Amino acid sequence: MSPEKAKMIADFLCTNLEREYSTTRRVLAALPDDQMNWQPHEKGMKAGELAWHIATSDCYFLTAVVNGGFAPPAKLEQPANVAGIVAYYDENFPPLLEKAKNLTPEQAVKELNFRDIFVQPAAIFLNLCNGHSIHHRGQLSTYLRATGAKVPKIYGRSADEQ
Repeated sequence: MSPEKAKMIADFLCTNLEREYSTTRRVLAALPDDQMNWQPHEKGMKAGELAWHIATSDCYFLTAVVNGGFAPPAKLEQPANVAGIVAYYDENFPPLLEKAKNLTPEQAVKELNFRDIFVQPAAIFLNLCNGHSIHHRGQLSTYLRATGAKVPKIYGRSADEQ
């Protein structure tokens, strides 16, 4: 892949991430504080853990892209409430996305290694970030429904938002 093509892909994916950010934020914010410990099954994450995973993973992938490599994930203590999770997301995701928008073509094409599972140009990790976030956001939206919380609109209206 040429640096110019990688930059074009990165720009396209940053536009998608920017659109998805507000949707993800709405889903995170819809989790009631009194449901943070709810889990659908013993093998599933608790709702608060899942929300925290979404917020921190989105920022982790973007940090790797803008820094040109994956560092071991920081051990961040999960906030005690949903407002803390949303605050973390609001404080960290937008500035990282702005930095990703400003990648040079050479930065966008640089190969990154994620746990020896994926070795791809940085631009492609923007797509992995987006897909990972959407996947877990879908999980969290089903948690919301199961706990009786209102599910916000995601791609069009929700049964709770007419």
